[in-house]
Amino acid sequence: MKFLKTDFSLEESNVVVFGVPLGKNSLKALDSLRCVSQFVEPINLDSGINLLENIRTVDIGDIKLDSLEEVTKQTKEILEMNKTPLIIGGNHLLSLYSLKAFEKDVKLIVFDAHADFKDSYDDEKIREMNFVENINYNPEANDATWLRRLSETINPRNILLLGIRSCDEFEFNDLKKSGINFFTSRKIKDNLDGAIKFIETFTKDSKVYISIDVDFFDPSIAPAVKMPEPDGLFFNDFQKLVDSTKGKLAGTDVCCLNPISNNEITEFLVVRSLFEVLSLIKT
Repeated sequence: MKFLKTDFSLEESNVVVFGVPLGKNSLKALDSLRCVSQFVEPINLDSGINLLENIRTVDIGDIKLDSLEEVTKQTKEILEMNKTPLIIGGNHLLSLYSLKAFEKDVKLIVFDAHADFKDSYDDEKIREMNFVENINYNPEANDATWLRRLSETINPRNILLLGIRSCDEFEFNDLKKSGINFFTSRKIKDNLDGAIKFIETFTKDSKVYISIDVDFFDPSIAPAVKMPEPDGLFFNDFQKLVDSTKGKLAGTDVCCLNPISNNEITEFLVVRSLFEVLSLIKT
């Protein structure tokens, strides 16, 4: 099954979708997103706008992870065709490798409940989230550390983290010193207009990559995640934050879905959220 009911060829497309089966049970998450994408309407009834009006997608399937560098290779091939990559993935480590394919001046917006800024981390749950057969687990490059590793290779001031509400005190102190821009979920709720104005300035005249960890949303509307955190944000907030992006969408990914049997509420939310992001493509 493909993401969206479209029959565009690779040549005709302007958005190329591929899956990254990173983590145990990740194939189930990828299959679930593709299935639900067939049933989500792209019309915004308040504005009357078809969010996918300018979108021509082709889904080239899941890549084979002989190494995580395969994510970089596939992303780079899509960019060389002057198309926008849409990556549906298992876990957030994939973003570290997809972003290696971009120019250093790309602006990154991360929607996430967690800072993912630890220097090194290891526990049973993280090992499961980052499992790939025949690839050794790395305590310094995983779901809990990927943003720190990325900040060592690109300008931290080109990173904006939205919706965080969980990290340890040492990680938080390092984040505050790093130069990374961030808004906690509470700060966004208390001053949404301030966050919107910051995003407008941050993204103006820039290439923008948007990464969505599903646990950004409050678990009351997105229960199917691996690390749920209370006091998250809601879809209306997400819409307004995305709509304030003024740059050109260079790429996007979504990760950390953990499907629940007989409950697709989170998948419908994720797909509709991706439509909001794709609507930033105007031509």
